[in-house]
Amino acid sequence: SNKTERKTIQFVLSMTTELNRIILAKTYPISDYALDFIYHLLNGPTKSLPAIDNKILLLPATELAAKIRNRQLKCKDVMKTYILRSQQVHPYINAVTDARYEDALQEATAVDHFLESGEKTEDQIAEETPLLGVPFSCKEVLGIKGLLQTAGLVTAKNRVAEEDCDAAALCRKAGAIPVTVTNVPEICMWWDSLNQVFGKTMNPYNNARIPGGSSGGEAALITSAGAVIGIGTDLGGSIRIPAGFCGIYGHKPSKGSVSNWGSFPHCQMSPDKTDSRPTERFISTGPLCRYAKDLPLLLKVLSGNDNRIKMDERVDFRKVKVYYMEEMPGMFNESQPDIKNAVIKAARHFEEEFGLKATSLLIKEMEFAIQIAMSKSGKGKNYSSLLEKYSAFEKKFEDILNEDAIFLFPMHPEPPPHRCTTIPKMRNIGYTAIFNILGYPCTVVPAGLSNDLPISIQIVSGKFRDHLTIAAAQELEKVFCGWKSPCPVEV
Repeated sequence: SNKTERKTIQFVLSMTTELNRIILAKTYPISDYALDFIYHLLNGPTKSLPAIDNKILLLPATELAAKIRNRQLKCKDVMKTYILRSQQVHPYINAVTDARYEDALQEATAVDHFLESGEKTEDQIAEETPLLGVPFSCKEVLGIKGLLQTAGLVTAKNRVAEEDCDAAALCRKAGAIPVTVTNVPEICMWWDSLNQVFGKTMNPYNNARIPGGSSGGEAALITSAGAVIGIGTDLGGSIRIPAGFCGIYGHKPSKGSVSNWGSFPHCQMSPDKTDSRPTERFISTGPLCRYAKDLPLLLKVLSGNDNRIKMDERVDFRKVKVYYMEEMPGMFNESQPDIKNAVIKAARHFEEEFGLKATSLLIKEMEFAIQIAMSKSGKGKNYSSLLEKYSAFEKKFEDILNEDAIFLFPMHPEPPPHRCTTIPKMRNIGYTAIFNILGYPCTVVPAGLSNDLPISIQIVSGKFRDHLTIAAAQELEKVFCGWKSPCPVEV
């Protein structure tokens, strides 16, 4: 019967995928070198991005905002610089799907006129519009009024956003100016960024590797200095995976602290608008950026100054408990040595700098949480048993993170993989997806390069303790030196 044939085909595909996963895991890194060689043989060497040749492109958003409001920099000059850079790098990475360059320049000119008027003091501007004049980018599924919002769907290729999403509206309210929207996989349901409308986005460090997804266009543009800050969404790692694969910072906020309103396909999960569909319960909207110092202000803006998140609370790491794990238990793909070493290096830094003892953990139940996170529905004969195991895992994490504590963990077990290996390696998204179902805040921190490819770790804490993960990210920027440009810097 047709039903039997379908089951047979599904079984064969499943076994083929599993066999590929085992082969790739057992032959790593030789298989990676072989795939690199084949890719470059067919497509030529990685295209090196144009050099960064303007100091404006190297300033964090908070410093740009300060220099604009005290009139050390003209907003129009900042905007021109970022527009030019965005246009320069796009042919190399294919990240931008639509832009409002002329409108952004007009709005930047208006900011300069406002500042010249002296209508408000610097302090008033810093308080009321702390991002005044700062350009920002946005993941394409999040609406920017007047720009395409297709989710990479051919059936929606001409769809235009009728209004700003809540997150973009809050950035505008803080004075920031939207410039571009960026590429995603179809309906954001993959960990690479390619679709039939706009094509595939390249990883700026190596064209043979994926930029991650689903906020891959955003991360690729920001690491290429085509944007200074951006907004993404995270379902299973959709902010953290691209941020990690592109060597920048990304933050998945505590569940419910930032509105998801205004995305397409429609997601109604926001602080005052709830929806019971599982995928929407697990989505978080959050920031991506090149500099850790921008994260506190960005989260304050995006959360609407949610008083459950204590971003202004000073963190004394001498009183914070630090836990770490070097890899996910029960996974066939082991964490690569450079990634394990990055986790250990981060833990040792907190020990040496603050006189505390970091605790190594082994939470075996995490392997079952992966299956829950990747389950598309609460059905199936094993679901009840998995749910029991997940509950045990959740309880362990609640016990660990029930006070001021952070958990250091790889964002992914290896550097950005080849595009042709994403299906057999799909289980690896469990490293990030488990924290979506827990609803915990997570910050991804770039931890240097391994064979010229970005690696990263993630910092996790209890619900509404985003200030801890972000403070830890700022602390670890001293250790790993943060973002490393994928192209020459000539300033």
